[in-house]
Amino acid sequence: MMGAILLGRDVLPPPATFDTGVAMAAMIVHFGLSIIYGLIGALLIFRLGTGIAVLVGAVGGLLTLPH
Repeated sequence: MMGAILLGRDVLPPPATFDTGVAMAAMIVHFGLSIIYGLIGALLIFRLGTGIAVLVGAVGGLLTLPH
């Protein structure tokens, strides 16, 4: 599904087989978004003290747990 963000819906039809190109596109999208979200998070907590930053990180981690 991540590869479809970059390559379009044509990579999604059944049967679901492994395609190296689609997997590489998915990894590029995934890693790119991870870097962007990490930088945004770092900018948001950059000026906080260590204790508050750890607390914010813990709460953020707990909020992302599956329900």
